[in-house]
Amino acid sequence: MAAASTSSIPEDEVPFAHPIHEAAFTNDQAAIVKWLDEDRTLIDVLDTRGCSPILCAAAGGHHDLVQWLIEMKSMCIDTPDCNGMTPMHVAAMKGHCRVMRTLVKNGSKALTMQDNAGRAPLHVATFLKQKHAFLDALDCGPSVLRRRTCDGYLPVQ
Repeated sequence: MAAASTSSIPEDEVPFAHPIHEAAFTNDQAAIVKWLDEDRTLIDVLDTRGCSPILCAAAGGHHDLVQWLIEMKSMCIDTPDCNGMTPMHVAAMKGHCRVMRTLVKNGSKALTMQDNAGRAPLHVATFLKQKHAFLDALDCGPSVLRRRTCDGYLPVQ
């Protein structure tokens, strides 16, 4: 199986499209409130890699901020970035189980969505040895175990 891409995670050398992305990644809710007071549409603005603020918050492991963004009507709960990775993929990649549970609780359908390499979040969690993320995903039902990558791999292979 191909290595999981980490380019969905905000990095210092990759510019954010707007400061709201960095605020989401660093869990700076006060800054996010400030930006949203100025322009409500920023809640779903995408950065140069197609990452939304909710994806940046998921990458940082900030489940409370993910919940708050959903309550503030973010429409990007399952929106993929330029690599096809959703907030669920990124949370699984980093082992952020509470973020994964928050997304599922709020209606995310991304546990069976595939990224551009054909991996569902469970594949990413398995490949990167994120045992707790894998087990949390299993709680969501057996259909996640039947999802194959584009190379034909099951999550347990």
